[in-house]
Amino acid sequence: EVWKYTNMAKDLDYEFKLSHHQEAESKVFHKVEGFINLFFHNGVFNKDSSDEVNFKMLPLSELSNENCLQLIKKVYTGSDDISETMNKALLKNGYLYQFSKDYHSTTPILLHRYYDNEDGLNSETHFYEVASHTHVQVLETLTNKSKNFINLTQHFNVNKNSTIELHTLQDLSSNSLALCQVNAEVARDGHFYHSGITLGAEKSRTQIYIDLKEENSFADAHGLYALHKDQHHDTSSYIHHRSAHTESSQLYKGILADSSRGVFTGKVRIDKNAQQVNAGQLNKNLLLSTKAQANSRPQLEIYADDVKCAHGSTTGQLSQDELFYFLARGIKEEKARQILAKAFANDVLFKIKDQKIRSYLMNYLTNKQIEANHV
Repeated sequence: EVWKYTNMAKDLDYEFKLSHHQEAESKVFHKVEGFINLFFHNGVFNKDSSDEVNFKMLPLSELSNENCLQLIKKVYTGSDDISETMNKALLKNGYLYQFSKDYHSTTPILLHRYYDNEDGLNSETHFYEVASHTHVQVLETLTNKSKNFINLTQHFNVNKNSTIELHTLQDLSSNSLALCQVNAEVARDGHFYHSGITLGAEKSRTQIYIDLKEENSFADAHGLYALHKDQHHDTSSYIHHRSAHTESSQLYKGILADSSRGVFTGKVRIDKNAQQVNAGQLNKNLLLSTKAQANSRPQLEIYADDVKCAHGSTTGQLSQDELFYFLARGIKEEKARQILAKAFANDVLFKIKDQKIRSYLMNYLTNKQIEANHV
């Protein structure tokens, strides 16, 4: 059912070449000031180009199969999902990030994930072990220069009174495929933040599962997909409130031009014993063409009787009244559309608390002229 609007059958018929990520290749990368820069070339960490880190980072190939399976058991994995199944079959491709107790850095981590293996299938699994009383901020970028199939799964084990943020910018080539899975288990007083900015790939899907398993745990999940031509993006989110006094917030927005299609399926489940829960979910889509499509299915599954929940969905075009406001003040229609589309997108970007990460993403969108290309 969660794949209802995204048919991958024809895409998977293409003969992609499996990448085993055996060794890193030499390549020149460019660092971004104000970040801890870590570079990954076709899924392999490039230590020579990267900054030094003050946390443990181990390739999964150095772990035994038993240890890898133990990591998987700590967080949710969808047993029947094709993307998860592919990642399980290639568990040695990926890394384990371990943040020790009381780890705190004011400098966010920037993971540059770059792919240039023509027709390559890059299947990666990454684990984040976040010990208690830590605060970690991560920004990752997915870029390439050739046709690729990226299948990226990331698991987060967020321990007591810890906070981790993952912000993903996906800007792959227009003939690429991307499947991204984010699974998180959050303990008492833990916070998990996720935002996804989707600009590239011919067809892409982001699947999110967040398990709020103990009291006072918190989840914040947001996303922006700005699509044009025949691009297709699907977001599927599932936030599970297992305990009382937990909270979640979701905001997903789509800017859809030409013949593009955006899909959102969101579910919030609240168990019977999860009283005094606060959960909000909202999906908004802006159609800039009569051929653009949006499918939105926000869902609530509530078994408790003392909760505060809200969900909603809107799909529409640019307001003619707002356009007239600009035109009446001498601003050309094209510029007015750019301003309105940018304001629509900024609602998601302003959810990002870290100023460095937010500025990076805003500048990236401006340099790509997203507001101009999608009107």
